[in-house]
Amino acid sequence: MPGYHTYTAAGTARQHRPFPPVKVKILGDGPDRQRLEELARQENAPVEFLGYQDHGSMAAWLRASDITVNSLVKSAVQSIVTKIGDYLASGKPMINTGSSPEFRNKVTTDGFGLNVEAENPGALADVLEELARTPSLRKIMGARGRAVAEREFDQRTSYLAIVNLLRNLI
Repeated sequence: MPGYHTYTAAGTARQHRPFPPVKVKILGDGPDRQRLEELARQENAPVEFLGYQDHGSMAAWLRASDITVNSLVKSAVQSIVTKIGDYLASGKPMINTGSSPEFRNKVTTDGFGLNVEAENPGALADVLEELARTPSLRKIMGARGRAVAEREFDQRTSYLAIVNLLRNLI
C-alpha cells in the first residue's frame, strides 16, 4: 500500500502509516532518568532530556510544543497538580496518563486532551500519532485547554477564592 509500511511484532505482520516526525523533550528529573536516557540512545529515539527547568523556561517549552503530556506512573496518587494549569495555559492539547478519576473525567468533559493508561507505551504512541496527524484537533483541544486555564487555574482568582472560603469558615 502506498504510504504504509509493514513490520513484524511478536510474529504478527501489521501495517501502519509512517509515523509523523516527532521530537520529544522531557523536562524534569526522576529516578528513572539515567535508564531512560540509555534506552533512548539504544533506540536512536528523537528524545532530549532537558532536566529541571525554571518556571519561565518550562512555560516557554510548553508553548513551543505541539502536544503536552502529563506523564505519571500508575501508582501516582496525584489528582490535579499545579503543573496542569501551566500545561493548559500553553494552549496545546494534553495527553493525560494520570489515573485520578476526577481528572480523567475533566480531560474528557472539558475536551482539552486525551486520556491514556499510565505505563502503556503502545497506547501513548497511538494517541501521539493521532494528535500529530490532526492539527485541527490539536488546535481545538488547545483552545479549550487555554479557556479552562483562564477560568479555573488563574492563581490570582483561584487563590482568592480559597482565601475567601477560609475567611468564611473562620
